[in-house]
Amino acid sequence: LEAEDAQPVTIVLPLQALEKSRIKELENIVTRHPGCCEMNLALIDSRGCAKVLSFGDRFRVKRDTSLFAEIKILFGPNCLPSA
Repeated sequence: LEAEDAQPVTIVLPLQALEKSRIKELENIVTRHPGCCEMNLALIDSRGCAKVLSFGDRFRVKRDTSLFAEIKILFGPNCLPSA
């Protein structure tokens, strides 16, 4: 594995963007892209403070453009700053 391929995938979202339907769709997306990379969610509150949540081993993904595209469609183009 190349170092880039093993980097965690971190989605950055404002707290108010979290909706039950979006979380369910994110679960579906992650399930379609199994791999070895850790998946994180950084939630930004109204003061600009971040809380980072790790999805755990059950939700590891493969870093690829199709994964990134699906996540960006769901949450917008700025949700993956490292992609």
